Amino acid sequence: MIDRYNDQETKIMKKFLLIIILGISMIVAACAPISVPGSGTAVPTVYPAPIKSPTEYAYPAKPPVGNATQPSYPGPPKVVLTVSPSPSPQSKGGSEMEKGPVFIDRQELIRATSGVNEYQIRLAGNKPTPCHEVQYNINPPDKNNRIQVNVYTIIKPGQICAQVLAPFTITINIGKLSAGSFSVFVNDAKLGDIKIP
Repeated sequence: MIDRYNDQETKIMKKFLLIIILGISMIVAACAPISVPGSGTAVPTVYPAPIKSPTEYAYPAKPPVGNATQPSYPGPPKVVLTVSPSPSPQSKGGSEMEKGPVFIDRQELIRATSGVNEYQIRLAGNKPTPCHEVQYNINPPDKNNRIQVNVYTIIKPGQICAQVLAPFTITINIGKLSAGSFSVFVNDAKLGDIKIP
């Protein structure tokens, strides 16, 4: 009777040790670097992949021009508009600022309630951090009656800030327009058309 009990206890102990050994080997295998075939060297795994520029994580709102290829992303496309950083825009206070991206989730072109032939753009989205300030500039209609609105963020260089997205909403007054047909673009993506008789 005692031998039978010891045999059963030994079997349970062997199963338990086998499970522990398998678990440890799975953890070790998951933490091991990936080896690139043919190179003979191991490449450490990095997740998420480092971002080289602000446009690398943007979903283009229209097909790219020329021989550029559009990256494919899983899931439904989300329009994210960005502008490339420029070296040193000026803030209202005159100090040097860094230009950054803005992530637009919703945008609409509406007629302003304040007057005839006046239009506004309503934007909602996210700033890269709570410390970024949303800025914009409106170019007057060009020879093709195209109104270009550039939306971006600015931040003081080296400013310490929480690295979380911060929501924003903004209404941009385009102003009073003369008679004609106009196309409105926000960060090079067409928003809509305005026809004024």
